[in-house]
Amino acid sequence: IQERSLKWLHGNNFFAETGFSERNVFFCEKRPEKAKICEKNNIDAFIDDRLDVLKHILTDIPDFKLCLLYKPEKKENQK
Repeated sequence: IQERSLKWLHGNNFFAETGFSERNVFFCEKRPEKAKICEKNNIDAFIDDRLDVLKHILTDIPDFKLCLLYKPEKKENQK
């Protein structure tokens, strides 16, 4: 999944469009681990292409400064 995700990020010009560095991309196997990674690394911005992931993060860390839905698939826009 990591390789596919990085390929998607590069293919969608994510790093060029956002100015984010690839070294600031973290991967985990299970959704609950995302909040732990954010807390451990003092991350206050979260970007994903899935609305359900962002909702989960906001539930676990309600004082997040930024959650951004980046280039979601059409089905995500209908939620």
